[in-house]
Amino acid sequence: MEIQAYSDSGMQIRMIEYDFHIALGNAERKDGVYRMKFPEFCVFYIRRKWLRNKTLNVEIEFPDGAKVMYKAKAIPTLSYTLDDIFEKELYALIPYYLLKYEKKKDIVEESDKDREKLLEDYREIADRLIKVMEEDQTAGYVSVLLDLVIDIADEVLAEQPKAREGIGEIMGGQVLTLAYDRIAEEAKAKGKIEGGNEMLYKLVQDGDISVEKAAEKMRVSQKKFLDQMALCGFKVPENNTD
Repeated sequence: MEIQAYSDSGMQIRMIEYDFHIALGNAERKDGVYRMKFPEFCVFYIRRKWLRNKTLNVEIEFPDGAKVMYKAKAIPTLSYTLDDIFEKELYALIPYYLLKYEKKKDIVEESDKDREKLLEDYREIADRLIKVMEEDQTAGYVSVLLDLVIDIADEVLAEQPKAREGIGEIMGGQVLTLAYDRIAEEAKAKGKIEGGNEMLYKLVQDGDISVEKAAEKMRVSQKKFLDQMALCGFKVPENNTD
């Protein structure tokens, strides 16, 4: 699947290129004939509530005159509810959920009632992500989603500090705490790591949280955190700044 903000004239051709490479990589030869199976493909439009055309179409004509209509689904996502996103496991759409509020972001900032409705949605997202992590201990992508949620909130709500900070507190707090507690329990069970600092070093080493967040939790500078992390024998992430 591909995520797009708006349509562009070259979308259909790109879809064919992607699908062809996937089909080529999985081609199989049987009875002297190669068979290539194209994958099902769709494009999610994250700033659209409806679309006139439900598919992206290209007519392919072969040298013998045979014609095949290539179709990729086009799906508007502003109408998707949180139930839709989680039931279909479309977790990649979670960072863009805020776009449902984009056109009324000033109202959300000024109205306590409307802002609380927005934050309630994000509390629900956090609770559901916690459940995903509890059910799937390998769901490391959750931390990536959290960072993207906060990044997009910083961008979309650049002039709405109350709403932006509220989302940051929810998404950077509840789920981070869960990840921290989960690592602590694993460490305690294995008897390998003792102490909260070492657990934070492991979280950073494994890419579950950023250096910035871990240093914040320890209330030290990022440089001091990295120095201490290295002294404790953990692998320090590359491309870090002071």
